[in-house]
Amino acid sequence: MLLHESLTKLKPVSAADIEALEKLYNFREKAEIVEFLEIYQFLIPVLLEAPDKICPYFPENKLCLEVEKDFESIDSAQLFLDIIIESDRDEIIDEALDKEEKLSEDWYLSLPYEVRRVFSCGLC
Repeated sequence: MLLHESLTKLKPVSAADIEALEKLYNFREKAEIVEFLEIYQFLIPVLLEAPDKICPYFPENKLCLEVEKDFESIDSAQLFLDIIIESDRDEIIDEALDKEEKLSEDWYLSLPYEVRRVFSCGLC
């Protein structure tokens, strides 16, 4: 096998990893998420630890994963971890925004740039 072939061959994400992630998150378009994780496998440990980091701020909220593509840029996509806020009351939204800012300061912004380049976490 040529070197460039080994660099372009994607290794499948293990069924055990997908199963573990599905216990933690709702998937929006599972096939897209699996394909994305095959390219960016370094995200799997981040995704497995994320609920433990998020829980102190949002203990009851559902978590969802989805891939969003930038159609203006070729090969540009990002994995979003959405923290679902199921209220439209201003005070709950304001409180959630404050918690999101603290979560970002305490966890997300400390992730390596390579992770943050292709992964975002926020309220939905």
